[in-house]
Amino acid sequence: MLSPNGSVQDWAEQELAALLPWLARGLRGAVVLWRPLPSDRAVLASHFPVMTPKLLSFAQHVAELEPGVVLVAPHLPLLYGTSLVDISGAVHGALCVCFPTEQHAVSSAVRDVAALLAMTLQRQQTQIQLQSMLDGLHEGVVLFDHHMQLQRFNRRAAQLLGHPSDRMSQQDFFSFGLKASGPDGQPLPVDRLPLQMALQTGQPQLNVILSVPLPNGEERWLRVNASPAWPRGVVASLADVTERVRRQQAMQQALEHDPLTGLPNRVLFEMKLQEALDRLRAGGPSVAVGFMDLDGFKAVNDTFGHAAGDTLLRQVTRRLTQVVGPRDVIARLAGDEFTVLWRGVSDPLQAVALGQQLVQACEPPFRLPEGEATITCSVGIRMVTGADLDVQAVLRSADFAMYQAKRRGKNQCILADLDGHLV
Repeated sequence: MLSPNGSVQDWAEQELAALLPWLARGLRGAVVLWRPLPSDRAVLASHFPVMTPKLLSFAQHVAELEPGVVLVAPHLPLLYGTSLVDISGAVHGALCVCFPTEQHAVSSAVRDVAALLAMTLQRQQTQIQLQSMLDGLHEGVVLFDHHMQLQRFNRRAAQLLGHPSDRMSQQDFFSFGLKASGPDGQPLPVDRLPLQMALQTGQPQLNVILSVPLPNGEERWLRVNASPAWPRGVVASLADVTERVRRQQAMQQALEHDPLTGLPNRVLFEMKLQEALDRLRAGGPSVAVGFMDLDGFKAVNDTFGHAAGDTLLRQVTRRLTQVVGPRDVIARLAGDEFTVLWRGVSDPLQAVALGQQLVQACEPPFRLPEGEATITCSVGIRMVTGADLDVQAVLRSADFAMYQAKRRGKNQCILADLDGHLV
């Protein structure tokens, strides 16, 4: 089979170089293979270190013979030659055999060896042509046998995986599989990779998007189509979709995040809250939702301008993210309104303590380019431990508690109980 560590041409030369001494031993003579190729590798010999002009001239003449005709060199009576013609009639060159002594049944043996070499060269030529076609494709192509051993790849496949065009080993390829991730950023188990799935199920795995880390540290997104291939192998095409995925990610970021602060917006926050409620209904942990509004933000805009207000909102965001846990979600809904989703909170005292952290985070003065600004915040919290509430009902309850905090003097946190009543 084709070695994945070298080009098809290199493999073909290596195979012939190993085959000729074996044929020479069987014939008990020196074997010369001449091919009409425009390169210095057109002649291979089992014994001769240098091709003499007479031998070259004889080989070129022999290549023009009719198939099966064995010619004896007039100037070298122990030199026999015959053309290499495959079953399709294609001429691959000439075989010359030099015997140390006169032997019987020479013509038959030379014809048999010539037929073997012709078949070998025909197979090699077919593989070289196939590789040439594969290397001309814009998509990467890889072929594995049923033991998941890499059999063939084209230049584009190696390039897509960050390797030189003709050098990629079995280990190189599988190192990418071990580090591949899906569109959600989570690592893919080896048995869920498209090539493995196609081999195990016998069904094509189409349009699978995954990312792989390149040797230079960059991330590349690939679209993989893997299908079972005869006999019991698998073939896959690889296409670079990095730019398309990045555009989609940028669009998703714009749709789900606030452009000023980078926080999740209302759309994403409501999605995360819905997921938390669904898990709660399935027996998951309870949650608490905080609704926060800045006190005195309008005065900052009126005094220093809207640019200063934007700077203040970014500084508020930095403070809030420092007191909200990594498992929790903080979002900017609109204007100076923020919401927080705390997961795994079932104790009212714990919920109030978390809300009070938000209040305390906003108390120190904010240093703006236009001057120092002092604001506070009011926070309303809604505990969610039952399964009878929807997203909008939870937000309305927390929003109501927040307005009650403002009515009671601002700069404080108020908790709504399980029935939505203020505590």
